[in-house]
Amino acid sequence: MLGVIARVALFQLTPLLEYLTTRIEIQTPATSWESIEEGIFLYQNGISPYEGSVFHNQPLLLKFFTQLKNLTALCHVDLAFVFLLFCEVLTGYSLFKCCETYLDMIREEEKALANSEFDKKAYECFNKNLRTPETYAKIVTLAYLLNPFSVMSCACKTMLPIEVLLSVRLLLFCLRRNFSSALFVLSLSTYLFLWPVLLWVPVCYLFSQPSKFQSEGRKTDMECYINGVGAFVSLLVSTALFLLLSYYSCGYSLEFLKSTWGFQYLIPDLTPNVGLHWYFYMEMFDQYKTFFNLMIHSISASICIPLCWKFSKNRIIPIYSAMFFVRAIYKSYPPSPMQPSVSP
Repeated sequence: MLGVIARVALFQLTPLLEYLTTRIEIQTPATSWESIEEGIFLYQNGISPYEGSVFHNQPLLLKFFTQLKNLTALCHVDLAFVFLLFCEVLTGYSLFKCCETYLDMIREEEKALANSEFDKKAYECFNKNLRTPETYAKIVTLAYLLNPFSVMSCACKTMLPIEVLLSVRLLLFCLRRNFSSALFVLSLSTYLFLWPVLLWVPVCYLFSQPSKFQSEGRKTDMECYINGVGAFVSLLVSTALFLLLSYYSCGYSLEFLKSTWGFQYLIPDLTPNVGLHWYFYMEMFDQYKTFFNLMIHSISASICIPLCWKFSKNRIIPIYSAMFFVRAIYKSYPPSPMQPSVSP
């Protein structure tokens, strides 16, 4: 409730909000609300928003916010802010369930390992001094909802709440081993923001492995391989469907790819931000830019395979946390320094 009040109060402080929207820690060319508004204006006037270098979000997201803006004119309530506020509340609830689920899993593992009488007594004594999983989950939720950068990002109507919500929901579905929901959220997140493609291998590997608590019907190596390949193919198909819908909505044109995924990969806008790329590219000769760009993205992609090898026993939390920190360092246009803090 305090987090909601803080966001609404900041949204009503127009002078302060206007100042925050100019800060590079909050707004980036890929996440700013000004970019969304300019894209909506061009779209409503029959001009492709992808012809210039103004709009860098996907066509389906553009259509969604265009409809929200039309409804806002009718009901006189900023529905875009209401939607982003709802995303923040749902993110807080998802973090609560993630923490609760993970702590329950850890306790089950400890209980299963307590075979001897001494271990059982030590386990019981250890858990008497611990708070309940619900208490820790509430602390994690409050830490996110009262995070100043999270509050400012929501009040400034950036796309960060949507990105964080999809990331947290993906983690929750992975912890619960909800196969179909996790793949859908991962493909949607990849379509919108591109960087979650780094999580394809860890998530597919996770669902190819049997559950830790699965005592009967252990999977064979062939079944694990088939499940992993099936998950990867499902991600390819679902992401391709999103791209096909975008292709149709843009009048059978693929020009949006250069302004969305191409913008994230090629990094043409060197506006200063809290990331690393713009500084290196400002100091670099143009002939070396392609090589440096390839190397930076290759480093990000190559980390996921050794992580899966190291944490091969359904350890999604270490892999997920490590990939979040990699994303915070190597992402093209990181929206704010709070990015590493949303990692569990």
